[in-house]
Amino acid sequence: MGSKLLTLLAALLTSALVSAQIGTQGSFFGTVTDESGGVVGNAEVTATNLATGFTRTVQTAPDGNFEILALPIGPYTVSVTARGFKKWELSRTELNVGDRDRISPVLQVGEVTQSIAVQGAADVLQTEKADVESVIQMQEIRELPLATRNPLALVSMVPGMRYESTQNGGERATYVQGQGLRDNKTAFQLNGLNSNAPMDEGGTAIPNVDAVAEFNVQTLDFSAESGRDPMQVLVVTKAGTNEFHGALWEFLQNDALNARNTFAVSKNRVRYNQFGASLGGPVVHNKTFFYANFQGTVIHNQTVYNSLAVTPAMKSGDFSAFSKIIKDPVTGSPFPGNRIPASRINSASSYFLPLILEPNSPDGRFKTNATAPNNTWEGTLRIDHELTNAQHLSGNWVTVRQPQTVLGYNPSPSITGYSNVVQNNIALNYTWTISPRTLLMASGGTMRTNQTYGNPHLGKQNDDQLAGIQGFPSAGRESWIGPPDIFFGSGYTGVIQVRISKGT
Repeated sequence: MGSKLLTLLAALLTSALVSAQIGTQGSFFGTVTDESGGVVGNAEVTATNLATGFTRTVQTAPDGNFEILALPIGPYTVSVTARGFKKWELSRTELNVGDRDRISPVLQVGEVTQSIAVQGAADVLQTEKADVESVIQMQEIRELPLATRNPLALVSMVPGMRYESTQNGGERATYVQGQGLRDNKTAFQLNGLNSNAPMDEGGTAIPNVDAVAEFNVQTLDFSAESGRDPMQVLVVTKAGTNEFHGALWEFLQNDALNARNTFAVSKNRVRYNQFGASLGGPVVHNKTFFYANFQGTVIHNQTVYNSLAVTPAMKSGDFSAFSKIIKDPVTGSPFPGNRIPASRINSASSYFLPLILEPNSPDGRFKTNATAPNNTWEGTLRIDHELTNAQHLSGNWVTVRQPQTVLGYNPSPSITGYSNVVQNNIALNYTWTISPRTLLMASGGTMRTNQTYGNPHLGKQNDDQLAGIQGFPSAGRESWIGPPDIFFGSGYTGVIQVRISKGT
């Protein structure tokens, strides 16, 4: 009874998930025939990953058909053996993200000790999918220049697609757009699990370019298992192999290499350093592998302030330096000498006027250069383990921490805010090939983003009440109280405070 229940459960899961494995893994299938065109049943078909030694063997059905499902991407050799025939071997073929590659082995009569070697990939065809897709492979990811080192920027290589933007802070989401659709109509997967930001549907927790093996962009006619969105971006991280491989890198920008900004009082400081390392290899030869990647981004650049400011005379109501006539809103008559009497200035305005910046240059503008540190620390870890020849277990963890200084209308230490984003994406995948036609897959994961930001003024005093402004209840919101945001419609610098918040 128990075995029957297990078989039923496996069949149900297979019907729901067998197609989904095509998203980030690959498959070989085909028909084995002899030279006369007759099918060859009970032949053994073996696919071997050249990088990890991973091997999966299936037998052809009586009609000569075979399928090898849920294979990790990478270079493979495929061989076919049958009694009374020479061994047939495809010496090397590359299995990419989502491939369903048809192989058509033709066996020749002879001893198994003899072999026929097929060179190149001409014998491999993609015939089972009608979707329009483009695979961005490791060589392109590694060698094409990227200003952001965000691999998703390479979607611009796909016809009809474009990279739009990546958030600095928040959910750190990346937005792509194409096919006439909005930028929130793309589904992102990382190693087979959803990686969409829950709020705005951008791609989030995607590792840097050195951690990505390849990704697949599907824009038309893909299968239903791909998800709810009309476009798909399927990302696969690198995995360890039987050989140790590592890398070190650093990229920098520095003001010593730059010219002065036309509107800056001096050459603004630029300190941009991006560095990292990666290492992958075997834990147990042919069985357990790891890949680890770290990247740090340290940005201590300066922001140029060059904006109109409110003069002390204007704060007292004296607009005599302006040619435009200031009129009394009650009587409609001009104020004498373009001066507003102190008695007519609202008490709430008088309370907030000291917060408004004043000019620090002869031309009536506020000018300065201010440093805004913005650092990002990223880590990626992937473990692959072959439980048996039919069972594969893999897990990955992507973590990001991004602390940064947030400059408001005034870059002084008493006003400057802060922000910190902590992001974790954890996934686990289990694959069991029960039989050549039955596959069980189980996947689970969690993705969490937590952002905290604020400034020194928040939670100190209720400025709305002190200014005499009514109608803004603050009970239960004591940690949020502080100056309101004040904007001017003529380009003058107002008051913009950073609010404190936490998001998941």
